[in-house]
Amino acid sequence: MALRAYVDKNVVFQYAHDKLFGENVAQSSTVLVQSIISGTIEAYVSPDVVFAFYNHIHFKLRRSLERGGKGLDWDDAAQQAREFTEVTFGKGAWHVVSLTIEELRAALRDHRFDFEDAVQFHSAKQAGAVLVTWNIRHFERMGMPVKTPKEFLREQPL
Repeated sequence: MALRAYVDKNVVFQYAHDKLFGENVAQSSTVLVQSIISGTIEAYVSPDVVFAFYNHIHFKLRRSLERGGKGLDWDDAAQQAREFTEVTFGKGAWHVVSLTIEELRAALRDHRFDFEDAVQFHSAKQAGAVLVTWNIRHFERMGMPVKTPKEFLREQPL
């Protein structure tokens, strides 16, 4: 049986960097996200991951060419960011976990992490999924399964 993945934002950011900017920094992130989009792997994210993904892409598309961006104006960058976010999260086996005030309070009170990591941890816990991230050291001592995209993919019957 395939494992369910909770995908941290650093993984989807690397996918965007590969697909939009040709920065092939972690091929396993791209393979994982493409497997989710195709429906081969079931995955979860919290709403803040989708929001941060869009904002990150929009910012990077507006950045100058010299600084690794595409130099687009606000409107063109917004349009491309919307389209790419829709292509990435709008189909496949993505599920968005609910992020209620209770989860936010739990994250705020969890002093083992910074707030952003705490939101990811509590969202993954709520989904009952393996937390897939490049920041293993942030989570590995917390008693939940944590894997890099490469490790997660190795265990999948693709």
